[in-house]
Amino acid sequence: MGIQNTKAKQEIKRHKVSSTLERTAQVFHVNKGRNPIAGIDISVWIMMCLSNQRVVDQFHADPKVPLTAVSETIMNKINVFLSNGWGVLMVFDGQRNPLKAETNEKRKGDLEGKKRRLARALRAPDEVSVRAIAKLRKDTVWPRDDIYGEVIRALKQNKVPVFGAPFETDHQMVALQRQGMIDYVVSTDTDMPFLGISKTIYNVNYSSGRSRGRCDILELHGPNGLFEKFFKKKFACENVSLDDVGIFACLLGNDFVKQLSEKLRYSGIVEIMKQLTALQTTSEKKDFFTAEILPKYADPAIKERFCHAVFFWKHAPVYFVTPTVASDSPRIAFQKGQYSVSLRGMDTDESSANSQFYTPVKRKMGFDPFEILRKSHTEVMAGEEGSDEAFVNLDKWSRTGLEFGLIPPQTNGSGAEVFPGSMLNFDSAPMRFFPQRSLEIWLRSRGVPIPKDANRDTIEVIVNRVRRYGIDSLPKACFRGGGAYITWAVLSPIERIDDAWMEGDDALQRIRMFAHIFPPERTNFEHLPTPDAFVTETLKEMHNARRLRCLMHLESGSFDVQTLAISNNLKSDVCPGKSLFVIKAEPMLLEKVQRNTVFPLILAQNDWINVMRR
Repeated sequence: MGIQNTKAKQEIKRHKVSSTLERTAQVFHVNKGRNPIAGIDISVWIMMCLSNQRVVDQFHADPKVPLTAVSETIMNKINVFLSNGWGVLMVFDGQRNPLKAETNEKRKGDLEGKKRRLARALRAPDEVSVRAIAKLRKDTVWPRDDIYGEVIRALKQNKVPVFGAPFETDHQMVALQRQGMIDYVVSTDTDMPFLGISKTIYNVNYSSGRSRGRCDILELHGPNGLFEKFFKKKFACENVSLDDVGIFACLLGNDFVKQLSEKLRYSGIVEIMKQLTALQTTSEKKDFFTAEILPKYADPAIKERFCHAVFFWKHAPVYFVTPTVASDSPRIAFQKGQYSVSLRGMDTDESSANSQFYTPVKRKMGFDPFEILRKSHTEVMAGEEGSDEAFVNLDKWSRTGLEFGLIPPQTNGSGAEVFPGSMLNFDSAPMRFFPQRSLEIWLRSRGVPIPKDANRDTIEVIVNRVRRYGIDSLPKACFRGGGAYITWAVLSPIERIDDAWMEGDDALQRIRMFAHIFPPERTNFEHLPTPDAFVTETLKEMHNARRLRCLMHLESGSFDVQTLAISNNLKSDVCPGKSLFVIKAEPMLLEKVQRNTVFPLILAQNDWINVMRR
């Protein structure tokens, strides 16, 4: 959601102050004695993820897979805050706002039409190019309910605090800030200060470079805040209230109502606000609103919509937290889980907790939030609808009254869970339409090494060859985060007399002596130049940036030799029917790695040796 008037947005933008998350947290800690808490709109971050190519690939996967690429991206962003001394509260929106229906439809665009064009293109593949298919796939990615469910699952699994709103997230942020449950709001919207958010964070740099954590801060109060530097100066008035600012936001246009007039210049809207704020009493302002502002809307429907938008701006329905222990603050009570919640107007007026507050409907907001929240869950069976507490905790979704849906994980022929994308339906489209990344995941999940210089044609040849062999995917236990590495599940061997482990110095010597690999379709050994080249060349093909330290440990010897072990013939229930060549080791105690780290190498001795990446 944002202000429509371009001139206003440009002026507000000039009041942002460059900072960093670390510096902001340090100053806050000095002043308050605790770390700041950032309120973050989950839906905004989800929408920002949808253009990522990995997300696009997972979205269109057949059979369907959980969109872990979205939840992983969001967790990475959260870690930027946590690593800079912040706490976070992830806030999720609920019911669709009827006032915002037009904006939501505009954002979706011709989604259904693009879906139909994509379906037609896949039915006539000879008439469309790979590039056209790729564009249609990207254009048809939209936040399905299962994406929300997967993100909520990941947040809860990682013990990240969450809060479900009954309607708009932005207004819920205001309520949370007024109750002291959050200190800053992370946003991309220009209207957050107009709602009353005192401190907004924009343009956070989430990259891994030196600019990581840089951001812009926009404050509402204080000597350099918008009230002093913008609103009071702009309106030439010292007594500007949030109610005045709300009317200004609706005159400028937002997601609820269009700008007053395309022909009315920004200066004209400012002049109206000067006249309004010059009045001293509430009754005078109300008379001016009725006599001077409303007549400027010629269309009765737009005039009514404007009134609804102004009322919603001030009295939007939100959840408020009431501590069970009277001496606890809402923030402490929420952290303890000892609280109740109530639905009422954002103005914190106790009377707004009564459903009669929003009636008569047409005179106030255009809809009754109590009615929508309680009676719009048509799919919920009697007695199973979630409570307000369940909605706040995101055990259920206030939009549907139901639990969040999840796509079940893919399984292989043995019924074991596999890494997302390990199973592909090659009958759904010609192979040339499958993203190369998807084909590579499919191969690696079967332990098939991919040559460094392999082009697209080579990969397709390898895929077709592996399909003829009928090789099934390995279990997910071997594939976490995009590649395979050894887990304790794999290292729980079946008790067999032919299981042989070599440990300590003997294992180290065996690694150094193991100077050959079985390339695909070779029956003879391919000797490497020197024994040590095995460690450098082979392991180099198996790491990615996240696990580079594992390769470094093995190459440099910075692991505890007494924990090193290898097996030439490990059997495991996790990988039935396979014999595994396994290297495992733990780091030195001084290394900043978890003690149970297991270094990454599985070689399955079957038709050929399978080298896994991680």
